[in-house]
Amino acid sequence: MEHPPLPKSEGVIIKQPVQNVIVELGWQGPSIGKDDAATYAADVFSFILRQPNSRFQRALVDTGLATNVGFGYYTQRNVGPINLVAQTTRTKRRR
Repeated sequence: MEHPPLPKSEGVIIKQPVQNVIVELGWQGPSIGKDDAATYAADVFSFILRQPNSRFQRALVDTGLATNVGFGYYTQRNVGPINLVAQTTRTKRRR
């Protein structure tokens, strides 16, 4: 059974005093068995982005913009999810 595309994008912004700010974005990724080459590319790409010395990590964490950042792809038969999670504090500013 194929998972249908999401009907729309949604976002939620919570406005209240907080210590940490978390941004999470998610997408429907490629499906194994339907587009194997794209799943291999997504696996490799997400692995590279997770490395502590990747440009992605350096641009967000090493600059002080984020305190923590993660990127992942979960290989599945029906639309493997891709997600990006970044954490910072409300006082963080780019140096």
